[in-house]
Amino acid sequence: MVMLDRYAQKDKNLTSLKTGDLVITVIKEDAVFPTRAIGYVTEQINNDTYAIKIEEEYISVIDPNLIKISGKTGIIHKQKYELEKPLELFYEQIAYRVSKSLSLEEVTEEKQKKQLNNFYHELKNLNIIPAGRILYGAGSDSDVTFFNCFVMPFIKDSREGIANHRQQVMEIMSHGGGVGSNGSTLRPKGTIVKTVGGKSSGSVS
Repeated sequence: MVMLDRYAQKDKNLTSLKTGDLVITVIKEDAVFPTRAIGYVTEQINNDTYAIKIEEEYISVIDPNLIKISGKTGIIHKQKYELEKPLELFYEQIAYRVSKSLSLEEVTEEKQKKQLNNFYHELKNLNIIPAGRILYGAGSDSDVTFFNCFVMPFIKDSREGIANHRQQVMEIMSHGGGVGSNGSTLRPKGTIVKTVGGKSSGSVS
């Protein structure tokens, strides 16, 4: 599930979606941790609605309201925009895409082919497991970072400094990176803010 959800390339516009396809969709809404599951398209009900048969291991987690709509155990109805269709169903496909992308750094076709085979052998046999951002981004058409994590050096203790920090964090996260921040430079909770006559809420507030 993790491989298909996070690392496999998807048919973003769902132009190839058809009956029998494996899809990923939310089966229980939650503002923080929605539950996603694997299912298969069993029927196109209309232009925008599909019947999805959820794999057995996820059935007990399905929101009962979704079952009520279809009236069938394990079958839910979903709008097209709520579905994701992975184009890579096996790890070997992901490993090949990543290996090919990395091999393109070589200057000759002969060296590219050699490195493609070398990389693919190591990745396929799990001798090397690249970071998640590389597994997703290498060889894709997405403008994402290849780095999983970033550490921001410090936050300037001012409104402008905090705003600039948040903007940088937003840019990094929008490209798929995770961010660690050092808030030790911000004044402690309760410290007087002279310019506005108030008190600091602290770095965690």
